[in-house]
Amino acid sequence: MQSSGGNQNDYGQFNNYNQAYNNSYGDREQVQFVPAPSIDWAASDGVNRARSSKWYLTAGICFAVAAVLVIILFAVGFLSIFSLISMLVMLATMCVALFIYAKIPNKIVNYSLSPDGIVIDERLHPLSEYRAFGVRQNGGYWQLVLIPVKRFGMETIINIDEQHGEKIVDMLARYMPMEEVTNKGLDQLFDKLQL
Repeated sequence: MQSSGGNQNDYGQFNNYNQAYNNSYGDREQVQFVPAPSIDWAASDGVNRARSSKWYLTAGICFAVAAVLVIILFAVGFLSIFSLISMLVMLATMCVALFIYAKIPNKIVNYSLSPDGIVIDERLHPLSEYRAFGVRQNGGYWQLVLIPVKRFGMETIINIDEQHGEKIVDMLARYMPMEEVTNKGLDQLFDKLQL
């Protein structure tokens, strides 16, 4: 009889423990998952540059000078007639392509930053693709520079505005270090050429 009573007490204690556990943790199923807020903004995919008629005139003169040099090289016998024609056609094509490129307006791109990564025009780039980030100013624009993990990978450069800049930096700083970034030689050349 004592053994049976002991079993009943043990069973009762187990029920009490089970009920207490359900009271403490049973409500967890009712907790809804709240996703981390994302930062959304839209910006130009490049730096808007106002090119004057002087810029087009200067570019045309540069191509004309290059064409004259090619003709001189042909005149002194350094180039064959085939090379002359090929280089003149190439220079003319480059000149037309540059003028067409200069007329193309910049595209407005939608961005969204969250712990999952950064979405650029509906394409997700996980934050694990980047080892660090930085912020710089270029032509009156603030730019976010994402430095890839791959050694020879291309940097991702995104225009941001002052309204979202601080929030973007705060979120990225949770996942990767911030480094000082500057305009590289090629960027400086493009900036001077207004490209």
